[in-house]
Amino acid sequence: MIYALFISVIVLGIFTFLLQKKDASSPSFLACVLFAISIFINLLNADRWGTSYSWKAYTLIMLGLTMIAVGEYVIKLILKSKKKDKIEPCYTRNKKIITSPINIGTITIATIIIISIACLLIDIKIMGNITGSSNVFSSLFSSRNVLTSGEVQRGLLGRIVLAANKGIALTLIYIIIHNKVLCEKRNKISYFIPIALFLTEAILTTRRTIFLRIIAYTFIVFIILYISKNGTKVQQLNKVMLIGIGALCSFMLIFSSLGKLIGKGQYDAPIDVFYYYSGSSINLFNKYISSGAEPESNYFGEHTLYGIYNSLHYISPSIQHNSNPALENTYLPHWYSNIYTAFRRYYQDYGIIGIVVIPFILGVFYGYLESKAKRNLGKPWNTIFFAYSIYPIIEIAIDERFLVNYISFSTFFEVTMLYIFYRFLARNGLQIKPANRGNIS
Repeated sequence: MIYALFISVIVLGIFTFLLQKKDASSPSFLACVLFAISIFINLLNADRWGTSYSWKAYTLIMLGLTMIAVGEYVIKLILKSKKKDKIEPCYTRNKKIITSPINIGTITIATIIIISIACLLIDIKIMGNITGSSNVFSSLFSSRNVLTSGEVQRGLLGRIVLAANKGIALTLIYIIIHNKVLCEKRNKISYFIPIALFLTEAILTTRRTIFLRIIAYTFIVFIILYISKNGTKVQQLNKVMLIGIGALCSFMLIFSSLGKLIGKGQYDAPIDVFYYYSGSSINLFNKYISSGAEPESNYFGEHTLYGIYNSLHYISPSIQHNSNPALENTYLPHWYSNIYTAFRRYYQDYGIIGIVVIPFILGVFYGYLESKAKRNLGKPWNTIFFAYSIYPIIEIAIDERFLVNYISFSTFFEVTMLYIFYRFLARNGLQIKPANRGNIS
């Protein structure tokens, strides 16, 4: 049955790709691609994990993916009917618009580097206080376990520091891709320093998911800008696909390496760690559904609305919330895993209604953001915000991230800092100039 699921997801992915006019950044297409990869990993491990798959699990996955596609199609149809979305591809509208590279002044980039260094040092100090160690390398091995115990929080300063460094890094990544892809201009080495400092912070605090989200962000920005310039010819799409494979391999290497630093998967080959993390969710979702599980929660949205309840808990401690959003561990040959795809949480809290409504909302939300990003490349914030926000779609085959992580105070801090540094850099050089038409800001 899993073979039927694999073929069905591929067919749906091709359909959404064609329906969205060969748009490789289409949210519904990306969701299908990520599910197809996870299912393919299951097929590679068929001798250990088996190939049996229940009809109910098959139906729920296909229904959820279909509703994402429906939501995206509906919102884009509405935008088109209201003439807020141009019919012609963005690259035919913008190929003569974006002509100027983004140059950041020496004083500005020096200031940014100083801020990044300060954020890194402050975060190292915070991690030392949390772990009770003044040794950076000692903190490295214990920080993740302490922070995920549910008993320790980073605090307001820690959140702001992380958000500031992330905002700087994401803005500079956009600038670098803009200059290279659209203007074929080499970037200054100084542009890469704050990004390296942020990644160093992620390594020292063992935040593995940050690397996945940075890679996803970079890939989405690249797709939008590259196709906007070069169009959707076969050779251009092949290049995008190769970049995507490279990004996937980079994530596999980084994720498994950081896991070994904190004692996770240290006895497994890197490829096996990648298999378990990227493919076990499909298998465990089937086990959950096949066990006869029915929708069940102690209070409304117990397993999905963690981000909302946790944020409200900061305002009023009397509000009930789940201090640890992780699901139970289930045995998979040679591994215990607690990821079941995003659809497990939707079904557990709301049943079939959750599988229909929430993916539809995701399709509408991300379809709108993508349309806004591609409608007017003269406003880089639209592209930056869409690329920042896309990670729940990228991780949908792994676990739920939209309601658990994205809708939260942490996202508010990050978006605020991202916009502040975007505006700071915009005022000091981030301007996109059309040929003979003045500035677009």
